[in-house]
Amino acid sequence: MSGLINSQTQIKAIICSQDDLYTHDEIFECWSRGEKVAHNRPINDIAAIAAETFAHTFQHNNKDPIFIGRLFDTIQKTTAVNLGTSEKPVHSMQDTQGIVQKLKVWSQCINDCWIFGGICGLRRFELLSSIQDSIGEVFPRKTITLTEVAALKVCGYKKFTDGGRIFFIPLAPESFKLRDFREFVKQRKAETAVNTLTYLRGD
Repeated sequence: MSGLINSQTQIKAIICSQDDLYTHDEIFECWSRGEKVAHNRPINDIAAIAAETFAHTFQHNNKDPIFIGRLFDTIQKTTAVNLGTSEKPVHSMQDTQGIVQKLKVWSQCINDCWIFGGICGLRRFELLSSIQDSIGEVFPRKTITLTEVAALKVCGYKKFTDGGRIFFIPLAPESFKLRDFREFVKQRKAETAVNTLTYLRGD
């Protein structure tokens, strides 16, 4: 548990430092319930939400996959999974399925913490969108989905397909080395869209 607390403390400090790891927009361009709320939250609030999000995906039942993909696809999946349940929001999360679009507040740095928590917790990930939709219309710029796939790539996740569904499986615990958040973000950002797409396609 102390390792989790230390990681949360490190994440808060890195985001609050506003050094060259993130651009201003990657921290402050926030969305809440589909509405843009840029610059309306103090940096400490954003850092606290980011650290809490990391802890949630790190600690949540690691038998459940974390869903990545475009907003439409992940929202559809969330609705199907939670249909008929009465689960209340869990801290910064709106459900327990690991859907980042269900966060109360979203920004790029919070998204990184969401996926990094799952990676450090050795969670499985499932891509709900097609490869073409994951690329989007901005290629070779990266969609948010491609930033997530790049994160899995740099952390050594293995992609496999099962009946048309795309999954990403973590390394064995003793093989996983990347637990420093700053290094994680640097490596994720260094991955080009072309390299990420090659990994996603399995070329």
